[in-house]
Amino acid sequence: MYVSVNLLVVKEVTKSFGGLKAVNNASLEIKEKSIVGLIGPNGSGKTTLFNLISGVLYPDRGQIIFRGLRIERLPPHERFKLGICHALQIPRVFKGMTVLENSMLPLKGQHGERLFYAPMRSRWVRQETENAQKILSTLEGVRLCDFYNKFSSELSGGQMKLLQLARTLSGQPQLFLLDEPGAGIAPSLAKELFSKIVTFKEERGMSFFIIEHRLELLFDIVDKVYVMNRGEIIAEGMPDEVINDPKVKEAYLGG
Repeated sequence: MYVSVNLLVVKEVTKSFGGLKAVNNASLEIKEKSIVGLIGPNGSGKTTLFNLISGVLYPDRGQIIFRGLRIERLPPHERFKLGICHALQIPRVFKGMTVLENSMLPLKGQHGERLFYAPMRSRWVRQETENAQKILSTLEGVRLCDFYNKFSSELSGGQMKLLQLARTLSGQPQLFLLDEPGAGIAPSLAKELFSKIVTFKEERGMSFFIIEHRLELLFDIVDKVYVMNRGEIIAEGMPDEVINDPKVKEAYLGG
């Protein structure tokens, strides 16, 4: 029997900008092979908390522990190596590269990136061909396979978000931070994507931490939900529990 253990622990983390505490003494835990939601009104500190976990920002105080290692002072690329990936709310893609090229960038251990391999095509072409085949299956999962050879600048805003999702998945994260994956995507495709998140958790053993305002999508798949307001974690639990919490009704649902 598999016993889930903590993958990420955030302990009493605070981040201020001037006199504003964007994140105030926040603590949470994410277990291995789990899907956790983060909800709250706009400006409650959700994206700032994600940036603290991924390394875009450093906390003023507090601890961030990933797989038993304190990481709050590690730069983003070191956290990526450990297995933390972050798909931003506003997608950032390389518009001068094709969809396939964008998606292959995060792959680890590419021979063509080595100084003594790069000039000799014969040393990396086979691996790159194999990598491309793997990525095409990921692109198929987000309905971008037919666009693999198009420049990302030719995609719509929603398709760019899907490309960012596929690119992040190719980095083989253990913890995937997703900031509003359903925004800007057609409802039918968004529902399909959330279903695939469950599949990725089950088949690849990944954990997901998801900010999402489309609660009907999020609540169908999460193991747990945290609620933020004014930089603080004000509630946690299963969807039904947090929805009925008086603090959540007041701060988030207008009750």
